[in-house]
Amino acid sequence: MKKTAFAPYVVYRVDRRGNRRLYGFVVGSAEWLLLHRLDSEMWVLNGYVAVRARDIDAAEQSERGSFSGEVVRLKRLRPRRPPRISVSSTEELLRTAATAWPLVSIERENDDRGVAWIGRPVVLGPREAVLKLIDTTGRWMAGTMTVKLGSITRIDFGGEYESLLHQLSERRVK
Repeated sequence: MKKTAFAPYVVYRVDRRGNRRLYGFVVGSAEWLLLHRLDSEMWVLNGYVAVRARDIDAAEQSERGSFSGEVVRLKRLRPRRPPRISVSSTEELLRTAATAWPLVSIERENDDRGVAWIGRPVVLGPREAVLKLIDTTGRWMAGTMTVKLGSITRIDFGGEYESLLHQLSERRVK
């Protein structure tokens, strides 16, 4: 995608390769595009999603009077830029997101379409990340997983699902 100036407080529909579509408010852009994600079924803000800028086919802002634009006004949805999140590189994005939130979700859509790996980076380097993973019941899995940073196409954090998994894991520790 060519360099685009994104308007504040405007919902964007972001289309990516493979018919993958996201809605949200753009709150950062560089190597990665960071959205305060708008859940287009519940029409609530639900965490943050970052996608590689080079994987974006189109980003279209909602028009005044459109359904999404009017819902945002009706519900008075306002995006928040997460503090101290860097979108300048994959390594920095993972590092800053993991500092601000207990869990991050990564996807390698070109290799494992439809699979999200959720956990915490325990080692981060310029080419690889080592993750401690959590399962769908909030239990920490044995061992770790090493991921090449260049294979990561999407990173989510601060959403309700990640929050609930973290709460379940904390509850088990007590």
